Amino acid sequence: MILEFLSSALFQNIALVVTLYFLIKYTKATEEMKNEIVKQVELEQMPVMIMYIRNKRDYMSDPADYNEQEKLSEKFEDYLIRIRIEPEKSDFFLSLRNTGRGAAFNLNVKNKNFQVSKYESQFFAPSNDEHSIAIIKNGNKKIESWDELNGSIFKISCENAVKKLYHFHYKIIDIKNKQVEYLGN
Repeated sequence: MILEFLSSALFQNIALVVTLYFLIKYTKATEEMKNEIVKQVELEQMPVMIMYIRNKRDYMSDPADYNEQEKLSEKFEDYLIRIRIEPEKSDFFLSLRNTGRGAAFNLNVKNKNFQVSKYESQFFAPSNDEHSIAIIKNGNKKIESWDELNGSIFKISCENAVKKLYHFHYKIIDIKNKQVEYLGN
């Protein structure tokens, strides 16, 4: 009787349905695992842009060395923030760094009151590639005071190698104390 049941069409159909059930369940689990691996690889290879406020004096080994001051002034000349009421150029500039493992392409920085007048580069190699940006007030105007920059939110966008777009938002808290806050994506 057991042999008859095991050889019957009913048993074969039940075995086929159970096998099909586990096959479908295995396929779904494999698909979920594949999707998670794709996400992990994408996270591992994404660019991560960080905004800094820099002071050219931070790069000096000897602040009293006039020659070193001149070299740094030339290097950062186009990126130093200019305030209209101050006769001299400031020592401050904005800088962006890619701390991610993926390259950043087509970098763009937006702000409702300021615009980037010059990018040192719009390509950032992975792992701590850093470049300066020059900003001016919208309409090609000079910045009136440091307080105009404090509280400003900058939206940084860039693409990875496969053209996926990433966004990073930063707020300048205090430019003179070089304080920037990350607001998220």
